[in-house]
Amino acid sequence: SLKADRRLGPCPRSDHELIVRRSGDGSYFVGCEGYPDCRYTLPLPSTGEPLVLDEACEEHGLGHVKMLAGRDTFVHGCPQCAADEADESEDRVIGACPECGGEHDGNLAIKHLRSGSRLVGCTRYPDCDYSLPLPRRGEITVTDEYCDEHGLPALVVDADSDDPWELGCPICNYREYRARNAVSRASAPRRSVTGRSNCPTPSPGRTTTLTAGTRPPTRPTTPRSTTRAPAALRPAATTDRPPPSHFSSAAQNPTWEVELGPSSASIPPPCSNSYSSSTR
Repeated sequence: SLKADRRLGPCPRSDHELIVRRSGDGSYFVGCEGYPDCRYTLPLPSTGEPLVLDEACEEHGLGHVKMLAGRDTFVHGCPQCAADEADESEDRVIGACPECGGEHDGNLAIKHLRSGSRLVGCTRYPDCDYSLPLPRRGEITVTDEYCDEHGLPALVVDADSDDPWELGCPICNYREYRARNAVSRASAPRRSVTGRSNCPTPSPGRTTTLTAGTRPPTRPTTPRSTTRAPAALRPAATTDRPPPSHFSSAAQNPTWEVELGPSSASIPPPCSNSYSSSTR
């Protein structure tokens, strides 16, 4: 289960608690609740939103952190253990840096960050910030096979599965990754300024084929009838109409007026059967 708050456990440098905080750029980290008196911090991965689990580290007493990132959700574990492991790990040099190797003898090495991430970066950082991404999980093995173009060894990532990932040359792998993303973006439907796709959306169960210069068919509409009843069948307008409670029998059976040449006569309503011989 997930804790209701974001407290991980006791701070090793004060009497306060370590909590999940958010920096000004939107990234998350672990900091002391007693800030600014205590400035102890621990990094968190840059991917996802952290949630503190009930499971705690036996060594440091801190709750494990889970990073929610959709399909890429993963358990980061104890932030203190991840930071200590990165501090104790040694950088494994795999070859010359393509940016500064010839001029400043910079090398590329597999680096473990305190946030739990891994990358191939230049040993002259921060003077040279050249870097390549690596998978977060899995044991990385440096093989004896070298890339003919870049002179770097091929890497294999074993993520506790029967089929290890042959990553190959990290530079070639990253180049292929960017090429695949460029193709995906180019083939994706373009969207208008309103955020809606410009592609037409067909109605369910109906297919409409449009050609150039034609307009989509419109649904037929039933025309309204504009024919009014003959004047002879319309009741005469009255200007003085009594309220409903004072209707008389004469008012409930109004007569209908029709012009009969020079004179006029009164006939009963069409629904009445009491026609006299004089009006037929």
